[in-house]
Amino acid sequence: STDSSGAILDEYARKDIRMKVIHKEKNAGLLLARKTAVEAASGEYILFVDSDDIVDPDMCAFAEEITRNEYADIIHFGADVCDYANDAPKEAWLRRILTPAPRELASKEILREAYVTRSYGTSLWGKLYKTDLCKKAYAALPNTYCYVGEDIFTYFYLAYYAKSYKGIPTRP
Repeated sequence: STDSSGAILDEYARKDIRMKVIHKEKNAGLLLARKTAVEAASGEYILFVDSDDIVDPDMCAFAEEITRNEYADIIHFGADVCDYANDAPKEAWLRRILTPAPRELASKEILREAYVTRSYGTSLWGKLYKTDLCKKAYAALPNTYCYVGEDIFTYFYLAYYAKSYKGIPTRP
């Protein structure tokens, strides 16, 4: 980054040993940033948060609670949409793609429901992923700068390798 966010993150990491800060020499894009983070991840699940996302202060506690009661390679939970632009069609579209398929899916069903029947969205946001799944999917992804559609591209790999999906129609 070109601001002091790196130093701020380093300060947080000094206060909380669970944090890992990875400094990159140059911006290589979101796909490669996530790929680097996934390679360094050591927890049971991964949760992706983008710079334009607003996260409830209890989001991680909520996600941890879900993993105590549910088990799947991909756990998809509900999300709320804040319409700051007063764009009702975009808000409706976002609500639809962030709403989980309210059922369990297995193997090929995961890919089919996301890309053929489109019963749920391919956004990486609002989903917990088993770390082992992410490591496998990201290892298969090319080392390239992805200009647009990074979520759609990456989720294809995650859905392809996933053995189980659980949609939980709740909002954190």
